[in-house]
Amino acid sequence: MAANLVPDSGAQFTSSELRRIKLFADMTDEDISILNAVIEPVTCRPNQIIVSAGDVGDCMFLVMQGEFRVSLVSQGREALLAKLETGDFFGELCLLDENNRSADVVATVPGRLLRFSRAAFQQLVETRPQVAARLMMGILRTVGSRLRKMDKQHSDSMLLSRSWKTIR
Repeated sequence: MAANLVPDSGAQFTSSELRRIKLFADMTDEDISILNAVIEPVTCRPNQIIVSAGDVGDCMFLVMQGEFRVSLVSQGREALLAKLETGDFFGELCLLDENNRSADVVATVPGRLLRFSRAAFQQLVETRPQVAARLMMGILRTVGSRLRKMDKQHSDSMLLSRSWKTIR
């Protein structure tokens, strides 16, 4: 299991609690029941590293409670990429490919996560393709939104850089 996370085997979540996860917001109660059977609740402590850039990924995480910092370290400096909170998710790309993790994710406060493994996703694709398709559409909407945000940040950065060179 990633980062020595503690299984929260006694945790049971209702459909309304799981709907706090943005990915589940538009799913049916039946979809959520199916997903609830294959996700694993885990807990983490403050400053615990959940995933590290470069590590092999075998699951994604959904944030039920807590706050998490997503960052990359380059040339000894940490670049904050995002802050995640209840309802967000991360690590979704590992469901699609076997590449390594692209960033570090660290808990900033005690947290509760739902671990969704690649194996569980593959099983869902084979046994419940409609549910898997709805899940993937939700993931794609969020990934698309993140990409648009990064594109804007990049273009703003490029414009600022050009402006700075002109001023000099």
